[in-house]
Amino acid sequence: MSALAVPGVALAWLRQSVGLTVDETARRAGVAPAFLARVEAGDARATPAWLGEVATVLADALADRAPAPGPEPGRTDDGTPTRLHEHGGNDR
Repeated sequence: MSALAVPGVALAWLRQSVGLTVDETARRAGVAPAFLARVEAGDARATPAWLGEVATVLADALADRAPAPGPEPGRTDDGTPTRLHEHGGNDR
């Protein structure tokens, strides 16, 4: 595997894992779909700025798939503290 192929394979894997096509990713990033496909195949080298545009699209898509955060540990959904022990004394 060439040195160009490694980042391309990673890029393709991430794009596919967030459920985007080459065309949709390219459209959102404002890049040419054919060039994105060539980068993913290891046949072209992208500039850091170009990669940044594509990475932003993929990061946004990943964030959209993340579950909504739950309450903080030790707090209920409305933010009030939970009580672990309702009784006094020791736990023997």
